[in-house]
Amino acid sequence: MSHSVYIFTGNQPDAKAVIAEQGGFETVDSAFIAMQRFTAKTAPPVIIVLPGDNSFMRSFETPARKKSDIERAARFVLGDWVSEPADGFHITLLGQDDEGRQGIYVAPKDWVEDWRHAIVQSGLVPHMVTTDILCLAASNDACVIDNQKMVYAVAGEGFVVPGKIAKEILPKLREKLSDGVEAVIMATPEGKALLGDGYDNVKLIDGADIPRILMTQTPQPFMVGQFGPAFDVRAIYQQWRGAIMLAFLAVLAWGGFLIADGVQAKRQAEAITASASEAFLEAYPGTAANNIRREARTRAGQGGKSVGLLELMNRSFHILQAQERVILTGLVYGQDGRLALDLSLPGFDQLEILKSQFQAQGLQVEEGLNPRREGERVIARLYIGGARQ
Repeated sequence: MSHSVYIFTGNQPDAKAVIAEQGGFETVDSAFIAMQRFTAKTAPPVIIVLPGDNSFMRSFETPARKKSDIERAARFVLGDWVSEPADGFHITLLGQDDEGRQGIYVAPKDWVEDWRHAIVQSGLVPHMVTTDILCLAASNDACVIDNQKMVYAVAGEGFVVPGKIAKEILPKLREKLSDGVEAVIMATPEGKALLGDGYDNVKLIDGADIPRILMTQTPQPFMVGQFGPAFDVRAIYQQWRGAIMLAFLAVLAWGGFLIADGVQAKRQAEAITASASEAFLEAYPGTAANNIRREARTRAGQGGKSVGLLELMNRSFHILQAQERVILTGLVYGQDGRLALDLSLPGFDQLEILKSQFQAQGLQVEEGLNPRREGERVIARLYIGGARQ
């Protein structure tokens, strides 16, 4: 399995960025240049880490449970936290903590749109877009500090401050940071010097900096439904194509196309059948051993005159690859022989255009329930079926 590449950016796409791979770190002139390096089909998955300098994480109490109600409640409480109109901010809903408080991540909408546009223009389909704060959000409570800045994510609150300011505000945060073992401070030697004495839960990390520390954490996605986590259509197709071809091999083995002429040919047929069975079970774990033949015919599109799965994927993925601003965020092949495509689109008009393009390819298209707008994007599901040939 490929290891992820991290791109640590500056505040803007044209600022210097750091590419972090297994082989080491490399500074490049801009994040845009860094992203363009990994647009090839064979490129490893890329996690883009934006700086949290002008964004923050907070939590609040709400009885709401529906996503739309939570979003409205978040915009209401946001008015108490910022001096500018709440509509000017992008809100990402995080999970709820053990006490039922709802977490949110807030960033200026114009800044988010600048990054969304830059990523689309670069041609990169990132595995995830996150921020340095959200790299720590999955931890119980964590703080990372070096001589440049402090990334803080403790008790549902997250922010970034420069190192010299961190030194001034740390005494005010001492109670939270030193209250038991749940709050973990990861620090470089320079960061430890800023902290001073009195912090027993500091994990000193020699020879590291904040990016290296963040790469050991479990990031949460930012701009959900727009960039992450998303699927590279081309990569998915290449992975699925191999599995589907195994289904065709299984059909050939079981469909009467192998002529057993004498004992030797019979043994060859049995060997191919056994090999196909093993390959099919590996490609589709969970298939009952006594149901492989029927399942293989179903997945390969045999036993009827409808478009088979391989052709269905061919047509669907060729359409999606041509859509620069349409992002595939999920894909399921159902027992009814249809592909369920979860999509993030720039608008409802693009959804209608996409549906007409599928229909023009002779495919049956059914829209899932309640396409919705999330920020600047439209989130929708389309069910794609094979039209009769």
